[in-house]
Amino acid sequence: MAPPRPSKKDLALALLEQSSIFIHLDPRRDKVVVPQSFREQPELVLQFGLNMRIPIPDLELTEEAIAGTLSFARRPFWCWIPWEAVFAIFDQQRRGLTWPEDAPAGSKLASAISREEVAQKPKRPHLRAVSFDDAPKPEALEGEGTCALCSTKWVEDASNCPVCGASREEAFRPSAPPAPAPAAAQPRVDGSTPEGEGGSEPPPDTPAPPKRPHLRLVKK
Repeated sequence: MAPPRPSKKDLALALLEQSSIFIHLDPRRDKVVVPQSFREQPELVLQFGLNMRIPIPDLELTEEAIAGTLSFARRPFWCWIPWEAVFAIFDQQRRGLTWPEDAPAGSKLASAISREEVAQKPKRPHLRAVSFDDAPKPEALEGEGTCALCSTKWVEDASNCPVCGASREEAFRPSAPPAPAPAAAQPRVDGSTPEGEGGSEPPPDTPAPPKRPHLRLVKK
């Protein structure tokens, strides 16, 4: 559980013990006493401190407001700032707190909160029309209807075989394309085939041996 936030007065007192403080206020709020030239702007920052170069001898913090004589262009002016007009208090090291619920429209704090809300707002998804012709079509598998592993009739729309458990891709795996026929042996220049390559032609004919002469009897 987060600790309770200190009041604006308690925070200002704690920071004043270490350094000067910067009060961010809406000068248009009721009961605010500042120079008239600042009354119409949405945000005003005033510096208060105990050891400032131009001292504030009448600095006072009450339950209702912070007050004191400040210098504007070397001219003193007594200011009275009710706490309901204050929406941020920081010291010189930027330590402090903000009260976003009191920040007026047009102030830097309100603008920062608005930008953060816009950045965190989820974006609506965009719809895109898709034609059925553009949808990917499943690859046709050979033998659909019977499992190739166990020859069981395939149940329509089933993802696995009810008998062997094979998936559709395993049961209907496309058959491998036929292996290409071996290339015919190329004859050499001399007309012979290379050794070891199937030459099926018969060897050239050898000349037949000479016939022996026959003797024939002749009567005189």
